[in-house]
Amino acid sequence: MALLGLVDDAINEQVVLTNTGAVAVDLTGWTVRDLAQNILSLGSVIVEPGASVTVKRQGQPMSMNNSGGTIELISPAGTVVQSVTCPAVTVEQVVSG
Repeated sequence: MALLGLVDDAINEQVVLTNTGAVAVDLTGWTVRDLAQNILSLGSVIVEPGASVTVKRQGQPMSMNNSGGTIELISPAGTVVQSVTCPAVTVEQVVSG
């Protein structure tokens, strides 16, 4: 996950999803959710084995807090499949995109 300074976070914040399995994964209907229960819809995304996809926020309400927090990957059935907790980010760690 990269936090993009010097640009609009509501547009350019992003989540990188990596398929470590042996078969393609269809993420249609999947979402990413922050602790405030805001949702980032993943749209129609298929991740091939060993590949990664980057999903930009594009103005959707889910956000990654620079003071740290947890985001969850949610299946279409509403099940939390994975969660990631991120520490606070300092100004020195923010990258320009």
